[in-house]
Amino acid sequence: MITDIAIDPFVQNDTWTCFARVAAWITGSLLQEVFDFIGHDGSGEDPTGVHPHGARGFHDQEILAFLLSHDYMLSFTELRSGPVRWNRHALEAQPECVLTVLQRKLLRADGSPTYHAIYWDGRRLRDPVRPNEVNIEPYEITHTWTVRKLERYAPFSISIRQGQGSITNA
Repeated sequence: MITDIAIDPFVQNDTWTCFARVAAWITGSLLQEVFDFIGHDGSGEDPTGVHPHGARGFHDQEILAFLLSHDYMLSFTELRSGPVRWNRHALEAQPECVLTVLQRKLLRADGSPTYHAIYWDGRRLRDPVRPNEVNIEPYEITHTWTVRKLERYAPFSISIRQGQGSITNA
């Protein structure tokens, strides 16, 4: 469990940075550090046309790469029963995790709901739109991403030369 979370003092004022903000909370980074690593702030034009406000947002792979660069990974679990609602007791039984929830007020062009990322740090539930502690009951949870801190036993480097790969201690 992460105990020192660097909370960005600004509330999310857009509809596309929630996952990036959660990644910043997990790593204790500033939101700008996430943008700098990924190379954009998510506000560019969405080539798929899916996002209601036309923003590019962030791909899961971009956020996962940022987390890996800080020795964290996420283990994905889809809740096969469909969206579920948890009470506080069910939430407290969970390890530190990112929760994907339905955002029914922000609809896509086809009328389907969008998704929103919130963060359970093992003690407090945080929503980038409302960064103070919030109540879990209103959220419809579709996926969980368990947060794992990776341990480095020895520095290493990976190199690939002429089709042969090698891993060496740095």
